[in-house]
Amino acid sequence: MTLGGSLSRFKNMFFNASWIMFERFFRMAANFFVVIMVARFLGPDQFGVINYLLAVVNILGPITALGMVGVLVRDLVKNPEQQNEMLGTSFVLKFVAALICSLALVVFSIFYETDPLLIWFTVVFSLSLLFKPFENVKLYYESIVKSKYVALSESMVIIVFATLKVVLVLMQAELLYFVLVYAGEVAMMSFAKIIFLRKNDMSLLSWRFKPSLVRPLLARSLPLIFSSMAAAIYMKVDQVMLRFIIDEAAVGVYAVAARMSEIWYFIPIAVVTSVFPALIKLREKDSVRYYRRLQAVFDILFLLAFSLALVVTFISEPFINIAFGDEYSASATILSIHIWAGIFAFMRQGLSKWLINENYLKFSLYSQGGGAIINIALNFVLIPLYAGIGAAIATISAFFISAYLVCFFTKKTRPIAFMMTKSFTAPFRVRSIIRNLKS
Repeated sequence: MTLGGSLSRFKNMFFNASWIMFERFFRMAANFFVVIMVARFLGPDQFGVINYLLAVVNILGPITALGMVGVLVRDLVKNPEQQNEMLGTSFVLKFVAALICSLALVVFSIFYETDPLLIWFTVVFSLSLLFKPFENVKLYYESIVKSKYVALSESMVIIVFATLKVVLVLMQAELLYFVLVYAGEVAMMSFAKIIFLRKNDMSLLSWRFKPSLVRPLLARSLPLIFSSMAAAIYMKVDQVMLRFIIDEAAVGVYAVAARMSEIWYFIPIAVVTSVFPALIKLREKDSVRYYRRLQAVFDILFLLAFSLALVVTFISEPFINIAFGDEYSASATILSIHIWAGIFAFMRQGLSKWLINENYLKFSLYSQGGGAIINIALNFVLIPLYAGIGAAIATISAFFISAYLVCFFTKKTRPIAFMMTKSFTAPFRVRSIIRNLKS
């Protein structure tokens, strides 16, 4: 491997990461100010309704993806000659899954909800699931390390819908219009990527459904269907349970804290998504450098998460009071607790990609499933006692167990557990981290 080739690949990865970071930072900045405006205008009750619906859709989202996110990227990198068949087959499978989830959500709301208005709100959000299969375009661009087009399309969606939300606040619109806008944003975030799909890259019309690929695709991704759903559950089930155990206002107060905590989760996604294709190739050529790079990734993820948690803990109270007002004062304590889940949430991104690289997907299922069960159990115990604070504690516990502690339980994942443990000393090893990245 020549020095020029290494530099070229590094520049390509850096350029790709820069686009992902730009889009995610842009989304964070837009959401930051819009969330403040919308939350203050709607108040905890109505803001809680919006976030309850978003939580339900986010829990069902991984089912519509069929666990194929990382697997499909890996397969497209390894077998680019089969891209049209893989993309077309997975699109059909995902659409069928999205249709089933959408109908199931509507049926559930009809039989369970007592408020007719909330039933209609649920129907509107359920339709947004039907656009999820178009995420295949994003996965394709990730596989060829060209996230520029994904970033551009998602940035356009963010601008349009952030503007609409601001307009609704200024017009003092009713909750129904906010529901339509939020559901529309979920749908368009998946669909708008086809705008930048260039003919010289590929065309949606070239995608082909190939029945013989159905079984291998599902077999490789099946464990991830359940593990990604489990991950979504312990990320969002707290808001669903708060709504049914306490009320919508509790969801609104908690959602403010959770959003200000989770708004930073674009960072590990951008970092790991950009290095994933290179790590796939490096594993096959040089295992020593592969694990050295992997350690550097965990180190960087810890440094970023720890720094954020430390800062947010100290500024949470004045920030919440100034930005959101007295109605959300209880969000400050929740935020100062919830933000520490980011340490394990950041490193989970690195762990998930490693599990895909090593084809150890069953572990992902067991760890994510265990985290979801623990989170639900703790929420049942802690929410009635401490409301949102209890939900935040449950979230940290779930991340700690599913992203870190369980890695000590199997021989294959134990080296990764030690890597993550070593990353806790990253502030004292900055020079070695830089050397590992350059090597």
